[in-house]
Amino acid sequence: MESDEFWADRSYNPPIVTPTSDDQRIEEIGRLLLRRHRSIGRAMAKRIVTEIPEYETAGAGVVADLESLAIETARLLGEMLAGEIRGDRDDLALIRRRVARRVDQGIALEPFLHAYRVAQGEYWRACSRQSQAADLSREAAFALGSRLHEAMDTITAQAAEGYLREELRIRRRSGRATRDLVERLIAGRAGEVGRRPAAAAGLHLGAELTVAVVRAEGAGLSLDDELEALRAALEETAAGRRGRRLLAVRQGELVVIAADREGALRESLEMMRAATVPGRRLDVRVGLGRPAIGAGSVAGGYREALLALSYTSVQRPLLSLAELGSLQVAVAGADPTSRQVIESHGAEYAALSDPTRTHVAATVRAFAAASLNVTAAASDLGLHPNTLRYRLDRITEQTGHDPRTFAGLVELICVLEAEGQAVSGS
Repeated sequence: MESDEFWADRSYNPPIVTPTSDDQRIEEIGRLLLRRHRSIGRAMAKRIVTEIPEYETAGAGVVADLESLAIETARLLGEMLAGEIRGDRDDLALIRRRVARRVDQGIALEPFLHAYRVAQGEYWRACSRQSQAADLSREAAFALGSRLHEAMDTITAQAAEGYLREELRIRRRSGRATRDLVERLIAGRAGEVGRRPAAAAGLHLGAELTVAVVRAEGAGLSLDDELEALRAALEETAAGRRGRRLLAVRQGELVVIAADREGALRESLEMMRAATVPGRRLDVRVGLGRPAIGAGSVAGGYREALLALSYTSVQRPLLSLAELGSLQVAVAGADPTSRQVIESHGAEYAALSDPTRTHVAATVRAFAAASLNVTAAASDLGLHPNTLRYRLDRITEQTGHDPRTFAGLVELICVLEAEGQAVSGS
């Protein structure tokens, strides 16, 4: 049996009205419920804490805030049933502001919304008892239930909006902090990164770190949206590894700094690529640097990842630096003087038209891949061996290097690798 306090809150004393219609009877019930909104709100909060573990273990401060908001919600429901307010956005602004605290308090969206379903059940229990005392007709009871359901839906929708807005605000703020941290690390300014912000962002300073760079091209969403979708997909693959990766979308790329093993990171990146929407024709390429110790290694790891990325293809969309050949790495890491020498050796090649250079590059690479075997290279290119021999003669005339000799082939491959690096870096 409920106490007198449950049935009467002295802070609200509505005028006595003799109801003459179902609408008036419903409004009278709303006024009676409004008179008891404090005790009903406390009962709503108690039931939420009892039924939802996330609130039960949330601490006294969260429970006290929950009870205060439940009382406010009960007041608003009573006013809406009594016809005193319409329940529009202005009426429910306080709800949107108050629920934002749940995000900071660590209450996830699912238990947050569940709490409103539990609260509705408790409020309906009080409403049902009040309607029985009022001896409502069946039609009036049905109308009361519909009005209460609509009122609670309105409040829940406004509460969800407030929660999601706060969640988005925090996510954006966190995203900016993570991007700033990544920018410092890949720029070689690890000394500016304190241990506390790095740990808060999920980076373990001093651990073995691997850097990956992801880029995407294709029709559909904007590039930033595509990269954000890839970031979200990669986060989903990192279940159980929270706090061990930094993910930041910056300047047309997704940068990943991971403290887990390279094999685990590679597996997650492959899963991320597989999670892209089928039929979108999205070309996702990934370059991986070598694992190295400490935050100071990130800048070098980023450069290595970019180098590996520059060698990716449709056939090999994910490459690590360790998978590149020695000549590729040597050319890519050449100093400016060495690059100038390579460019001078390729001056005649560089003077050719774009279509001719493309033709020469395809022929030289196929010939090198076939270990200077004319028959095998011709088969790969879909040519007759004599046609390939003619092409090789023309390449010798056009470039000044004979690809049928070891020295000439090495010169041409270095020129092609240097050209590829110049294009990828532009």
